[in-house]
Amino acid sequence: MKIRGCVCVLAAMVVLGSAASAQAQIVNVLSKVSRQSDDGVSGELSLSSAYKKGNINLRQFKAGALAHYKAGDHLVSWIANGRHLKKGTDDSDPINRTFQHIRYRYFSSEWFSAEGFVQYEYDEGRNLQLRTLLGGGPRFSAEVSEDLSVALGMALMIEREIKEGKEIELGDARQYALRSSNYVEVFYKWGETLGLQLTAFYQPLVYAHGDNSTKEVGTVGDDRRILLEPALQMKANSYLGTKLAYRYAFNSRPFTDEDTDHAITSSLTLSF
Repeated sequence: MKIRGCVCVLAAMVVLGSAASAQAQIVNVLSKVSRQSDDGVSGELSLSSAYKKGNINLRQFKAGALAHYKAGDHLVSWIANGRHLKKGTDDSDPINRTFQHIRYRYFSSEWFSAEGFVQYEYDEGRNLQLRTLLGGGPRFSAEVSEDLSVALGMALMIEREIKEGKEIELGDARQYALRSSNYVEVFYKWGETLGLQLTAFYQPLVYAHGDNSTKEVGTVGDDRRILLEPALQMKANSYLGTKLAYRYAFNSRPFTDEDTDHAITSSLTLSF
């Protein structure tokens, strides 16, 4: 069994554009699903913190973990992260966020695989008390060349979103909706040191209970989410690497006032 660990020792983030976030945005977990071809376990841990005092008072702690297990035609990935953010004076209320995603992928051939996933999310910054997903579908992939690969995925998922202040009732059908999740993933690498990954998601509403009381549900056709995320990955050597990513996210039915987000993130990683 091959075991590989990776610890992120420095993370920096710059956010451009809208400061407010739309509720239940798409989270690009595909960029974190392992590409390893060998059987075994791999993983990654990340920690970061920020502290500012003066004109801007801010304290932030972030942590993340990835774990992948591959055995033959089976791949399981677990992705988790959390954030604790305090802005303003010392007695200001913190803004917390937690996220977990488990994805299983079965490779039935070189070009076709089936995948299923479950997800949990909580984000005070987006007025999101709870979001859970359960879904699955086919994935088609192709190695266009030695350096270029393309994948297309389609899934149906049961979605449950609860806005801050609403009660959570497991048996209430109005708290569930059916949504389609479709994505295109393109990965190109230049040798062993440079890679470009482009991911695009489109998630339209398929069905929701007519008198849903937990969110402002739209009708089929006007309730949709879009994510576009290109990322450049660079490795200085076998141990040190960096990643620069841009994110565009759109939600036609947000809990907040803003329906569009833009962000640029950069990170430095040390692998061993």
